[in-house]
Amino acid sequence: MTERKKLDREVIEEAFRIMGQYLLDRKALGEIAIHGGSAILLQFDWRRTSEDVDARIAAKPSYMLAMKLNALERSTVDDRDFADAVQLALACKQSA
Repeated sequence: MTERKKLDREVIEEAFRIMGQYLLDRKALGEIAIHGGSAILLQFDWRRTSEDVDARIAAKPSYMLAMKLNALERSTVDDRDFADAVQLALACKQSA
């Protein structure tokens, strides 16, 4: 079994720069929550490395619904955006 390379602040920050550029190129907005050792590493100077990045893409249903409703402002060939908006609204109701 090969040993994993430890991740330092520079490597993790570069990965997030790449992810940010990916989103910018697609005119998308994303929210990522970082947990565990990597969050400590990015917050405090005393943590030097982490073995991994524990993260979750944390877009809430209400946020995604707002974006989908914005998409409905344009005319679409099918009802895909409308159907997505209905399902997202139901998800918002369940998470309330």
